[in-house]
Amino acid sequence: MTHKEFSPEMAATVREAAAEAVVPNWAKKAGGYGSEAVDLYNLRVAPITGLEVQPDGSVIDSGS
Repeated sequence: MTHKEFSPEMAATVREAAAEAVVPNWAKKAGGYGSEAVDLYNLRVAPITGLEVQPDGSVIDSGS
């Protein structure tokens, strides 16, 4: 098995899907903004991914 990096176009598509669907849907299922899970995500994961859950349930992409 050989690791192959995503093309820039594919990486952008994956990031867009995460910001528009994956993370917001997960946050809703995890209890929404203010829940322990989403608070932990925003504290620990968002600084790495650049995708932060907002109070209205949307996700902002700071481009990290």
